[in-house]
Amino acid sequence: MTQETIFEESSGNVFADLGLEDADELFTRGKIGIMEITLHLRPLHAGDRAAETAILL
Repeated sequence: MTQETIFEESSGNVFADLGLEDADELFTRGKIGIMEITLHLRPLHAGDRAAETAILL
């Protein structure tokens, strides 16, 4: 006997999919955190980093 795998379509926000009340805030904080990590991992010159940070904000 085989079981059929069941898939659910995601909303794009894992926190909303889990039914958390503050899903939008958590999703936004996660996106900000990812951008912060991305900025720190890029090998940019100091001047370029300041300009890029200003554009992202």
